[in-house]
Amino acid sequence: MRLLLCVLFCVVAVHAQLIQFQQPNLGKLGNGDTALLSWTVVGQHAVNPPLTDHNYPSSLTLFYSWTKNSDPSATFQIQASSGLSARPSANPARNLTHTSTWKLPNCRLFYRYPPDEYTFSFIAQPVYPSTRSNTTSPGVEPIRIQVFMQNNIATFPKC
Repeated sequence: MRLLLCVLFCVVAVHAQLIQFQQPNLGKLGNGDTALLSWTVVGQHAVNPPLTDHNYPSSLTLFYSWTKNSDPSATFQIQASSGLSARPSANPARNLTHTSTWKLPNCRLFYRYPPDEYTFSFIAQPVYPSTRSNTTSPGVEPIRIQVFMQNNIATFPKC
């Protein structure tokens, strides 16, 4: 149960929890479903010591990734979305929640890469401005959100 809760609420730490994904949750997603993505950006003064603007990425790029269970070097990914907001609240003491959606690939992808042979996940890659290279402030590492896929290929190839 603890492992499930840990996967459900994927958290990345910078001084404290800077970006937290609440969705997609641990439930199964099917081919062609629309995935709800929801994440919270922690306010600058919500942690001690307070964060600076340099800690926050300017945006997030979201990738949909799948890795073969028997061969971790066989990893594929497609860019699902870019320019997702990582902006904190104007009130530095408050957190700000952002949402987006993404339509999952249809059954053709899952016919070629069956969910029982591959592990699927979203990867949120932080994007920092080029001026950030001059700072030593810690940043956000890529965030991996594992999803469990189910495939209905009964209608293949007309899915």
